[in-house]
Amino acid sequence: MKIDLNALARIPVLGDNVAVALRDIEPGTIVSHNGTDFSISHYVLVGHRFAIESIQNGDALLSWNLTFGFATGDIVAGTYLCNEKMIEQLSSRILNFDLPTEGNFVSFYEPYEFEVDSFVATEQLGLEITDRHFMGFDRANGTCGTRNTIIILPVSGASSIYAQAVADRFKSLDDFENVDAVVALSHTEATGNETINSMDLLLRTLAGFIVHANVAAVVIIDDPAAKLDWEQLKSFMQSNSYPLDHVLLGEVTVTSFRKTIAEAEAYVRDFLVAANKIKREKQPLSKLRIALQCGGSDAFSGISGNPLAGQMARAVILEGGAANLAETNELVGAESYILANCKDSDTAEKFLSMIARFRRIASYHGHTLEDNPSGGNYLRGLYNIAIKSIGAAQKKQADVRLDWVIDYGENKEEPGYYFMDSPGNDIESIAGQVAWGANMILFVTGNGSITNFPFVPTIKIITTSSRHELLNGDMDINAGQYIDGVPMETLTDASVDYMLNIASGEQSVGEKASHFQLSIWHNWRLTQAGLNEAYDSRSFTGEPLKTINLSEWKFEATVNMENTGTDFARESLALVMPTSLCSAQVSKLFADKLNENPDYKKAVSKFVTIPHTEGCGSSSGKNVDIAISTLIGYITHPAVKSGLFLEHGCEKTHNDYFRQNLIALGKDPDNFGWVSIQLDGGIDNASELVTRWFDERLANESRTREDRDISDLSIGIISNCDWDLEDASVIMAVIRQCLASGVNIVLANSDPLCTTASLQQIVEEEIHSTLEYGQRVEASGLHIMESPGGNSIESITGFGACGVDLILNISERVIPSHPFIPIVQIAIKEETDDFDCSYKDADALMQLIFEVAAMDYEPKLDSKGQSHFQLSRGYTGMSM
Repeated sequence: MKIDLNALARIPVLGDNVAVALRDIEPGTIVSHNGTDFSISHYVLVGHRFAIESIQNGDALLSWNLTFGFATGDIVAGTYLCNEKMIEQLSSRILNFDLPTEGNFVSFYEPYEFEVDSFVATEQLGLEITDRHFMGFDRANGTCGTRNTIIILPVSGASSIYAQAVADRFKSLDDFENVDAVVALSHTEATGNETINSMDLLLRTLAGFIVHANVAAVVIIDDPAAKLDWEQLKSFMQSNSYPLDHVLLGEVTVTSFRKTIAEAEAYVRDFLVAANKIKREKQPLSKLRIALQCGGSDAFSGISGNPLAGQMARAVILEGGAANLAETNELVGAESYILANCKDSDTAEKFLSMIARFRRIASYHGHTLEDNPSGGNYLRGLYNIAIKSIGAAQKKQADVRLDWVIDYGENKEEPGYYFMDSPGNDIESIAGQVAWGANMILFVTGNGSITNFPFVPTIKIITTSSRHELLNGDMDINAGQYIDGVPMETLTDASVDYMLNIASGEQSVGEKASHFQLSIWHNWRLTQAGLNEAYDSRSFTGEPLKTINLSEWKFEATVNMENTGTDFARESLALVMPTSLCSAQVSKLFADKLNENPDYKKAVSKFVTIPHTEGCGSSSGKNVDIAISTLIGYITHPAVKSGLFLEHGCEKTHNDYFRQNLIALGKDPDNFGWVSIQLDGGIDNASELVTRWFDERLANESRTREDRDISDLSIGIISNCDWDLEDASVIMAVIRQCLASGVNIVLANSDPLCTTASLQQIVEEEIHSTLEYGQRVEASGLHIMESPGGNSIESITGFGACGVDLILNISERVIPSHPFIPIVQIAIKEETDDFDCSYKDADALMQLIFEVAAMDYEPKLDSKGQSHFQLSRGYTGMSM
C-alpha cells in the first residue's frame, strides 16, 4: 500500500531534499512523492528526517534550503538520515526497534564569513496601528506592566532562603485584588568565594529586575559579607542611569533568621497597601515587550511553533512594540538567515562577535557549540546544532529587520526587533530577557516544556497537535493546528488575542499551575585556554588520608538510628528526585502534597526533594558526569528508603540516561520509580503516577530504630573562619575522637581547615583530595572532597552525595539548611538566635552530634523549613 508523502511528513520549504516525519514510520513503508515511489529504509521516529530524492556522496542535506550536513555516501530516496551522534543518543534510550549501524551524514558548521562590502542595509516594517489594546499598569518611568508584583530579591544566592521564607508568608492575597503575587527571586549566583567572571551580566540582571515594569515594589535582602552586596549593586545602577528613584524599595540586612524575616515582612505589608492602589488601564500594543524563547525543541519547532511566535512578535512590532530573540549558540548555522534583513553592518558584526565570544569561552572549558542539543532534542529529531539553529531562527520572520544587538540583561527601551546575547539554557536566557524589560514571554516547545517565570507571564506554544493532546493541561496554544491545515494568519490572529487577554490579567496555564523557575546565566570558571584538560583528567582514589595512630582518642558509644531497609540512618526518607531544573519545582509540589497524607508516617519520616539547576542547558563531559554521580549518590543515600526519578522529559539527563548509569554501577533500576512529566501526560497525570508508585512501594513498610555503633556515622565539616586567628583545638579534638572511633569525616578541599598545621599533624601524607565532588565514601576514614570554587552551598550538596549523616558548620555566619541532612550551626564568635551552640567545648559538640544523629535534637535553622541546594558544574562546566 502506497502512502502519499504529505500524509506522512512535511517539507519545511520547497527545494529541501529531506522531509520531517509526522509520525513514526515503519521500515518498508512505500511512499509516493512527485510521481515516484520509494521505500523507507529504517524505522523513522516522529520528527526525524528521511531523504525524498537521491543525494550524492558529499552533497548537502537541506532544510529551509539551509545546509545542516553532508552525505558520507550515496543516499537514495526513503533513506533514514542519521549521524553518529544521533545513533549514540538513541542508544542510551530503551527502544523496541533496531538502529542503523552507522551514520550516513556528517554535521555541518563553518563560521559565517561576513562580507561588509556586499552588505545591504534594510528598513524595518512600517507601523500599522490598530485598535487592539490590553489592560496594563502604568509605571512612573514610562513603562507598562502586565503584572503588579512585589519581589523579594536576595542580592546573593546565599540569602535566597530568607527571600523564600518571606514570600511563603504571602501566598494568599485575597484582600489585595490589584496585586498579582509576592515572589522570591531565589538564585544561585555570588554564593562562593571564587571570582565572578559573570559579574557584569549579574549586575545588569538584578538591576533589570528591580526596575522592571511588572514590579510594584522590591524588598532587598542583603548580606554585606557576600561576594556581591547591595552597595555594589546600587552603585552600579546609579552609575548606569537605572531609574532607581521611581522604585518603591525596602532594604533588609541579614542578621538572625527571625529578625531578617520580620523586617522584610513589615516592608511587604506596607508595600501591599501601596501596590493595591495601582489599577490596570487601557494600553496600546506598543507597550508590549516580547521575549521569544524555545525549550524542549523538536523538529516541528521550526515548522509551526517558532513561525507562530515570530508572527505574534511581528504583530507587536507593527504596532510599535518590541521583541527579543536570544540564545546565542542556538543560532549557529542560521547566521545568513538572521542577517539577510539587518539594520546596518555594525549591528551584523556585533551579532557575529557575540557568537565568536561564546565559542571562545566554550573552548576555554573544552567544549564546542555542538554540546548544546539535549537528549530530548535528539529524540525529537534535532540532529545537531545547525538543524536546531535553523529552526530556532524562525522566531524572526524574514520580513522583520534585526534592529538591535544587546548584551545579556542590557536595559534598552527602543522599539523594534532585538537579539540578546545569552546561553541556549532557556531558563537562564529568559532571566536576561526579563532584565531587558520583557513583560510577556512566548515560549515555544516541541517536547512540552512546563517552564514559567516568577513575575512575567509565560505563554507556552506546543508544536504538534498530538503533543498538545498529551499535555493539554500544561500548554496555552497549539501551533500544531498549522500543520493540521489551519492558515497561519488565522492562527496568529487568535493567538495574539489570547496573548492580549493574558497581558490584561487573565492567568496563563503556567500561572494557574503555581510553579516557576529562575536561573541567572551561571558563572563560568575558566578565562583562558589550556587549563581544561588538566582539570578534567584528575582522578581520585577514594582511599582516605593516612593518619597517625589515634587509638588513644577512641571511645565506645552507640547512637540510636533508623533501619532504612538496606542501611541505617538518622531517619528514613522517601525522595522525589528531579532529573533537571525543569522538574525541580514540580518535584517540590509533589513532595509537599505527599507529606499532607499522615498515613505515610508509618513507612517513612517524610517525603523530600532536592531542587537543583542542572540537567539541561549546560555543557557535556565532566560536568554531566559530576551531576549524574551526585544525584545517584542522593537517591542511594543511607537515609533514602524509597526513591523515584522525576524527569521533565527533554533534558540531557533523562530517565533512560539514569537507568543506563545505574546499570553500569551494578544497581537495579527496578528498585526505583520512574515518572516523566511530558511523556506521562503532564503535571496532573505525573502527580497521580508518583502517588500510586509510592503507595505501592510503601504499603507494607514499617519503621524501626535500634542502637548502632558510632562507626555507622559519617560527618561533613564546613568552616568559614581564619584558623590562624582561631583555636582549632576544639574541632580537632572532635575529628580525632570521630576518626579513632570509626566515624567518617569529610572536608572540602577549599576549606581553610585543610591548610592548618593542626590537621596536618594527624595526617602522614600531604593533604589532598581523596574524593571527586559527590563521590560516595566507601573506605572509612578522613576524606577531602574536591569542591571547585570554594562554594559552601555546593560543598554541603556534595557532602550529601558522599553519604554524610550530618554536617557541622563552624563560622561567624550560619549557612542555609540542606533539604534533608541536618546542619549543626556552631558559632566561632558571637552566638545569635540561629546558632545551635558555641565553639567552646569538644565534649559538648560530641554530645550534640549524638543528639542530632538520634533525632533527639533538630538544628534551629533546619526547623525553619528553608533550604538551599546547588550542584557543582566542576571546573569545566558552563551554560550552553
